[in-house]
Amino acid sequence: MDGLTLVETDVKKDPTHYYFEVSLDRLGQYRWHLRSSNGNIIADSGQGYTTRQSCENGIKIIQTVSPITLVNHIGKNS
Repeated sequence: MDGLTLVETDVKKDPTHYYFEVSLDRLGQYRWHLRSSNGNIIADSGQGYTTRQSCENGIKIIQTVSPITLVNHIGKNS
């Protein structure tokens, strides 16, 4: 597991500081953003979904991620 580090996140510890936002892009596809309480985007779907349900399923996957998550460091400063 070279290059992998365990990082404890605070999203699950204090979910009131984070919220998901679902919107339609200019191509008519659904996208989600995870925002902090100050409105900054800290994660996004990275792809468009053809249905709102499939977008919400993507959010459900993110919500099941453990508060301890592996981070893969890539590049020469790893």
